Amino acid sequence: VFVAMGYTRQSAAVGLLLFCLTFCFDKRFILSVLFAIMASSFHKSAILGLLFPLFTFGLSSFFLIFASFCLLFLFLGFLLSPFGNVYWARYFESGLSSGGSYLRIGIQLCAAIIFLTNRNFFRRKGPTVYDFCLYCSHVSIALFISVFVLSGATFLDRIALYFFPLQII
Repeated sequence: VFVAMGYTRQSAAVGLLLFCLTFCFDKRFILSVLFAIMASSFHKSAILGLLFPLFTFGLSSFFLIFASFCLLFLFLGFLLSPFGNVYWARYFESGLSSGGSYLRIGIQLCAAIIFLTNRNFFRRKGPTVYDFCLYCSHVSIALFISVFVLSGATFLDRIALYFFPLQII
């Protein structure tokens, strides 16, 4: 629904990431990573989908921190590249605004609060679903805070789209 009105490439990426998430919940690591990579071929922001397998496979905290720093390093390298400069100018310097971004990220925050206040209920869904929801809740809270601190509400709105499965669960 969020991307149905003209965001064709991003809607394809969201759909492929839903397949990725299904494979994550079925404990099929290779297929989940493959679908995350296919999603990022449609829209570059879908590279965040590579976090889904990391969130759901119960990896050690050290590995999660290491993988997060590697993805952050790749993201910063992208921003410093000439292509990344175009993205930075488009989303942060041009004043591009997304009218519904505060509302959509706020709804995501509500889903995170519902999850965090009812953890025991969601724990019964299984450790894979629980871990995914826990990490998505933390990301959603960080996005909500960031939307008021940073000037790139549209950029954060695009990122938040990939964590909407928390609302479904």
